[in-house]
Amino acid sequence: MGQWLAWAIAFVVGSSFLARRASASVARGMDPKGSPPNEERQRLIMSKIRQASTRVGLPHYIALATAQSESRQRHLEPTGSGKGETFYPFGIQKNRGADIVNRVMRTNYTWDDPRLETVLADLDANIELGVDELLRGYKRHGDDHERVRMFWVYPAAARAGRPFPSVTGSVNTAHRLKRWNEHVAMFGGPPGRSAGVA
Repeated sequence: MGQWLAWAIAFVVGSSFLARRASASVARGMDPKGSPPNEERQRLIMSKIRQASTRVGLPHYIALATAQSESRQRHLEPTGSGKGETFYPFGIQKNRGADIVNRVMRTNYTWDDPRLETVLADLDANIELGVDELLRGYKRHGDDHERVRMFWVYPAAARAGRPFPSVTGSVNTAHRLKRWNEHVAMFGGPPGRSAGVA
């Protein structure tokens, strides 16, 4: 009986937490998980990404293809947990997000600082930070946009250069690059060189 009550309380507390988190996400203008895409919001996000890219000299197709790959140009509620909690539209995880925010904003946030979550969850901040980090990759790897993609998802593979490992993270690299090249083409970018997979 006591164990059942403990589980029931944990369920109620957990449900309450998730409901508060979901309502907070909606209040911040995020799309709830499983909701259909809102084309008007997607166009707005794409416009913001294009403007941010133009401002810093990053080819817009790199930023737009990244956001397409990560979220389909959507401001989704965060996924994952701990250091791997991920914020959209650029899919920035907390552990990498802390490094980006500290570099760009000259702060000293740790991955578990609540202020970091506030920054990464903000649509405009997420876009500016994502574009800034992609610009770093572009400055390193230039027009080899596949290496810029590797820089974003698996920096060690980008540093090592071609041929890329056959698996990056938990994803088949050839599949990852095929989808990436489709997204780059969708936004007017050049063809890739995906033969460079081990």
